[in-house]
Amino acid sequence: MLEEQGLVEIAELSRSFNRMTQRLTEIKHNRALVLAGISHDLRTPLTKLRLAQDMASIADTDLRLTAER
Repeated sequence: MLEEQGLVEIAELSRSFNRMTQRLTEIKHNRALVLAGISHDLRTPLTKLRLAQDMASIADTDLRLTAER
């Protein structure tokens, strides 16, 4: 964080820079939160499908490999 003092133009530039830095930090945090949510939503159904597939004990190797893909 830059000090917001000195000449009027420099202080305003420092304030603008500090606001931009704060917004970028918030954007980074929000992006991480959204990606974590998406990752969780994608992982949960896939885990359920894999469990069901394992429990089905598919004897046909080709069919099992196709289902895994």
